[in-house]
Amino acid sequence: MAPDNNEKDYAARNVAAVHTLAGRYADLYLRDFLIGPISRFAKVEPEKEAVLGVLHSPFQTLGAFFGHYAFARRGREREDVASVATTALARAAERIGEQTLIESEDAAQLWAEFVAVCEERGLKPREEQNRGTVQGILELAQEIHRLYPGTSLATWIVKGLREHQVLEPEYERIVDIRGIGPKAASTFVRDTVVLFDLEELVSPAERIYTLAVDRWLRKILPLITNEPGLEDVPDWIVAGKVAKYTRLAKAPASRFDMGVTFFGQRIVVREDRFEREFARLTESNGGDKARLV
Repeated sequence: MAPDNNEKDYAARNVAAVHTLAGRYADLYLRDFLIGPISRFAKVEPEKEAVLGVLHSPFQTLGAFFGHYAFARRGREREDVASVATTALARAAERIGEQTLIESEDAAQLWAEFVAVCEERGLKPREEQNRGTVQGILELAQEIHRLYPGTSLATWIVKGLREHQVLEPEYERIVDIRGIGPKAASTFVRDTVVLFDLEELVSPAERIYTLAVDRWLRKILPLITNEPGLEDVPDWIVAGKVAKYTRLAKAPASRFDMGVTFFGQRIVVREDRFEREFARLTESNGGDKARLV
């Protein structure tokens, strides 16, 4: 049975809303949630090119990872732990040099600095919880340097995508680090893809690695797909369905993911308001037919 006009209009409004989220709202995410925070940490201008400069540097990318991604799951502790890690990194580099730290095969020295900073600040190092993350990220940076000298965590992802059109090996290696979950790994991969303008190189099968599944992406999924029963499905199913829908809608999956997070955190705020705010978004975009499937 062919869809009636109401169903067609509903689908058209949804697709238009998806493009708005992948457009204007993704731009806001980039400004406020990515370029802004990394530029403040790295003490550079809050501009995309300046942040790209940071991500080309193996040492500065380490700092950005510790400050922005590594401890994202820690809730209230996030800022404190990230501050300890970035301070420890700076002290280790000051003691032996940035390049020597990256070239070294000893990541335990960073953990020693982490413990020392914790003691100064009256904090518990929590070795079982933190050591795997602190050492593991530096070990990965050192491993990348041995394979591809001068390559950062970010440009390593760029290299894999440009040369082999894959993201899975890099994603899996990051997830291997104790304490780094799939969401943090996907967020870093996604942000790298978007900042380096590589979305077009991401194949449909690899899109799932650029989708950081949060509560807002889960809330929007049944609304854009019009599929019931998706509330409790695993993250990989959410990512797969979003990847498929954005491909059908001819929208960039990575930017859509960013836009949904900004929309949820800054516009919706409370989960009970999500459907109402999304309805407003679809209504405001209902006449936008330019980029529809």
